[in-house]
Amino acid sequence: MGTVWMCYDPHIMEKPFFLWGLRMVESDINEFPIGNAFIKFSKSIEDRCEVETESRIWDLGSKAPDCYEGVGTVLSYLDRMGSCHWGCNGNDHSIQYLCGAVSSNGRAALRLIQMGFYDESLLIVRHIGEVANLLALFRMDGSNFEEWNLFQNRFTPAEVRARLKSLTNLEPPINSERYSALSHRFVHPNAELRPQLFNLVGVPTTGGKLQEAGLLVTLNELALPLAYACIAGALILNISDDLTRDIEAAAEHLLEQVGEVGLAGYEKILGATQTDDQTRDTLRQRGRDLVEFQKSLQDFWHTRTTPKLPLGRWLVENMPRGTNLEPPPRDDFGRPNPFLDETFQ
Repeated sequence: MGTVWMCYDPHIMEKPFFLWGLRMVESDINEFPIGNAFIKFSKSIEDRCEVETESRIWDLGSKAPDCYEGVGTVLSYLDRMGSCHWGCNGNDHSIQYLCGAVSSNGRAALRLIQMGFYDESLLIVRHIGEVANLLALFRMDGSNFEEWNLFQNRFTPAEVRARLKSLTNLEPPINSERYSALSHRFVHPNAELRPQLFNLVGVPTTGGKLQEAGLLVTLNELALPLAYACIAGALILNISDDLTRDIEAAAEHLLEQVGEVGLAGYEKILGATQTDDQTRDTLRQRGRDLVEFQKSLQDFWHTRTTPKLPLGRWLVENMPRGTNLEPPPRDDFGRPNPFLDETFQ
C-alpha cells in the first residue's frame, strides 16, 4: 500500500514505522501494487490528503487561513500580469513571462503542499525566490534588466543577491541563509536527507500524508517570494496607479500573514526535542499511536485489493477431489490404436 520507508529515529521510536505505508513481510510481497494499480492507489492517497489539508487549514491558528487566502489572491494577480490581462504594452514580454512563470510555479507548489509533498514544493519555492530577487533587482535598477537580456549567465543567484545588497544595503527578499537552507535540504542530495520529515516523531515518509508542521512551513515559505515577486512585477509593468495600489495592498497583506513557523524556526524546534526527556517520552507514545494508525491503513489496503493466486497454486486448490477416478491399465489392448488398426493402401 503506497511507498514505504523503514528509516526511523531509534531514540524516539522503538521499531520502524511506515507513516502511511504497509508493513511489508515476506507473505505480503506479492500484494504490493505495481504498474497502473500503484499509480491509481497512490493517487487515492494523495486525493485524501488534499481533502484533509483543505479542511484542516482553517483551524490552524489565525494567520494560516489568511495566508492561504492571500496566496490565492497574489497568484491571481500574477496570472493576470503574466497574460497582459489589463492590456499589452507591446514590449518583448520578458517581465510578463517571469510573472507568469511565478504564477504557474506557485500553483504547482501549492498543489504539492495540498497532497503532502512538502519537500518537492520547497524545490519550487527556491526557484520562485530566484525570480523574486531578479524582479526586485530590475525594479531597483533598470540597467540590470538590459544587461540581463544580453548576458543572462552573469546573473547567478549569488550575483543577484550581491547586486541587490549593494543597491539598498538591505537583505534581498530571499537572502543567502534561506537560499542555502532550501538548497541543502531539498535540492542537493546528501547523507542527512530525510524525506518529508515534518513531524516531531522523526519519521520520514514519501508524501500523501498531512503533516501540520509541513503544511505551515511550506505555506509560509511559499508566501514570502510570491508577495515580493508580485509587488516588483506590478511596479515594473507600470500598470495603472489604482490597480498597482490594489496589488501592493494584497502582497503586503500576505507578508503580514506569514507566520513564524518557517524552515529555520521549525528546524530549531525539531532539534530541541532531541534533548528533552519529557518531550521524547511524549513522542514515543505518539509513535505507538501512529503504529495503530498504520495497522488501520493495512486493513484498509486489504479491503481494497483481491490477491491474485499464481496459476499453479490455483490449479492445486481447485482440482476435483473425492471422485476416486482410476487411471486405465497399461495392458488394456481393447482400445483402438490408430496406427495398428488402420489399413493403408
